[in-house]
Order: sequence, then C-alpha cells, then structure tokens
Amino acid sequence: LHSALAASAAIPAVFRPVVRNGCLLIDGGIYNPVPFDLLEKDADIIIAIDVVGAPSDAERKHPTTVDLM
Repeated sequence: LHSALAASAAIPAVFRPVVRNGCLLIDGGIYNPVPFDLLEKDADIIIAIDVVGAPSDAERKHPTTVDLM
C-alpha cells in the first residue's frame, strides 16, 4: 500500500517516481487525468468529472513545467 500511495503522489520534478516490478510509476493524472477510455466499451452511460477543467487563455499561452518536460 505504501508504494501505491507514493506512486500516486509522484509528480514529475516534485517527487521521484516509484520503481515497482521494474516499472517507473508516477501519478496517473499526469498522463491521463480522466481515463474513461479504459472503461468497458459496452457501457451505456459513462459519467466522468474533470476537476482541472479547460485551461484559460493565459494558461494556454504559458506552458507549465510539466508541459515542458
């Protein structure tokens, strides 16, 4: 459980990734913040909430540190 929680908080350039079974693990929200594509394809209804939202015009003009990596 400890390594799973550490990996969930492993934000690049802030915390080191966790190595488990030869794989580097980072916060999944960095790679795929709303992973609805991983759900079963035959679902009738999918409800997903993106708590980050769309970037503002100012945010689009200035990439974040994570965007630059």
